[in-house]
Amino acid sequence: MVTHFHDSSTDSVETQDIRLKPARAISDAHIPCLVWAEDALSFAHSVPTCLFALQLLVPDEHVHEACSAVATMLPYIQIREPNQAWLEHKFINRDQPSCFPNSIHLWLTKRQHEDDPEVIYIHPQSFFSMDVRNHNLSTDLSSLPSTNSQIRFPTRTVFLDSLIDTLLDPPIGFRHWKLTQSMEVYIGYLITYTLQAYPRVLPSGKLEPEHESALLSLKVENRHYFDGRIRRTSLGWFADVQERRSILKRARHLSSESRPLPRNTPDCPVRSEIPRIPAQVISQCSDLASKPYMPQMQHSPFQSAQTILLRLQTWARRMFPPVTITQNFLARARVIDDLLPNFSHPAAVGRAMFTMLLTPNMQRSS
Repeated sequence: MVTHFHDSSTDSVETQDIRLKPARAISDAHIPCLVWAEDALSFAHSVPTCLFALQLLVPDEHVHEACSAVATMLPYIQIREPNQAWLEHKFINRDQPSCFPNSIHLWLTKRQHEDDPEVIYIHPQSFFSMDVRNHNLSTDLSSLPSTNSQIRFPTRTVFLDSLIDTLLDPPIGFRHWKLTQSMEVYIGYLITYTLQAYPRVLPSGKLEPEHESALLSLKVENRHYFDGRIRRTSLGWFADVQERRSILKRARHLSSESRPLPRNTPDCPVRSEIPRIPAQVISQCSDLASKPYMPQMQHSPFQSAQTILLRLQTWARRMFPPVTITQNFLARARVIDDLLPNFSHPAAVGRAMFTMLLTPNMQRSS
């Protein structure tokens, strides 16, 4: 797979101008507004990503006012229910909590142009540890018409810091897989398309200068995660959470009474039904997970979990002759596809795969 780099957005100025109409409606109402997610990645950082919902950050106290500004000026209506994209996978948590409990989403009622964003998310800035009013943390885009001059976009450093903050200390207090996946993808985009020098790690073991500069530009508590992401040495989400909190306590002398660590997963009835996995089996799973095809699965969300599961089926039948994989389970692998890129350690992949093999979606062969 060849990565193509770009010096400017792959979306035309006309497309950008149309996509930003809701942001202009907010800024015209004298509400500070910052563009987030895919639109910020594409327009400000030249990441060749598809555009989905337009996501905007505003000061917490202006979320509802910003929603009203958009709905007054443009054909959008506020949807009271949480957006389906915000709800956790049932596979993870049957209650399906929202990852954005204080955000608002609006739906387009009349398309005026093919580039009109169909859905808009308006987030309170505090969720992403942002200060929209502080222009030292953001930039405008001189390439856009002057009518967009009040619309802000995060700088790379601020974008990365915000994403890592949200990933490792989610305001909702627990690890939400959909939120985790989004943050990981955005971080990956920024690393891949804005830090182009290779190799990323020099033979001496030091980071390549451009990557080292990016590392040192981050907040102290976020450098460990970034370094592990570049070197692919992370031991997993919770280990990164603990290390970040430890750095914060040392650097800022946080007291032991500071808020608790986020839960690794919400209470999950599905997982509570899974039997304990013997240590020797976990070891064999880890060995299997470290086979040559597995790193491709870990770092490319476009690979199918079904490929892994089908390969595991022969292995599972050899270890546990009465067990086979049902078609229903293979269908559910499409959900698992979303989770695979988040496993950066072979042992974690092995545990996850074996856990899947032990779910109630298994049946005994006749």
